Amino acid sequence: MDNLIIKLNEVNNYLLENNPLIYEAMEYNWPLTFEYRTKNNNETIIGTTVFIDYQKGELRIQKINGHFQCLSFISIKKVSRNR
Repeated sequence: MDNLIIKLNEVNNYLLENNPLIYEAMEYNWPLTFEYRTKNNNETIIGTTVFIDYQKGELRIQKINGHFQCLSFISIKKVSRNR
């Protein structure tokens, strides 16, 4: 169990501390492209990060169509900026 917690902390640190793009995008309201894993395949969404929930370990993203989606830190594979 301790190994799992350590691994989750490593993922969280990589995603949030080593990737300032998410924080910058929140500050300037930039849309980002999020590639993430689901049970069966990989998905992509485009939207702005509205909130980072550290307790639940997820990002709350407002998609271009106005709907909200929560992505867990663990499921996110890649984050990139739309230009």
